[in-house]
Amino acid sequence: MAWGVCAEKLGKADEGLSDYNAAIEMNPKNAKAHFNRAVVYWQRQDWQQVVGELQQALQIDPNYKEAAYYLNMLQQKIQKKL
Repeated sequence: MAWGVCAEKLGKADEGLSDYNAAIEMNPKNAKAHFNRAVVYWQRQDWQQVVGELQQALQIDPNYKEAAYYLNMLQQKIQKKL
């Protein structure tokens, strides 16, 4: 999964996403990999996927502060648009 983060930083989000997908395939309860997928989807502004990944990360680890923070931020952003 470390390659995924490096790939993202090099502007290769598709390769990063592929690495996160592989990490989740090996361990579906990898909250960090779900969070990292949410980051890629955030960059793509695919809000439905972002919400799903952040919720999944929080379901696995209810104390995942970053996931809770970004999910809350996104929900506030969505409510402002309504």
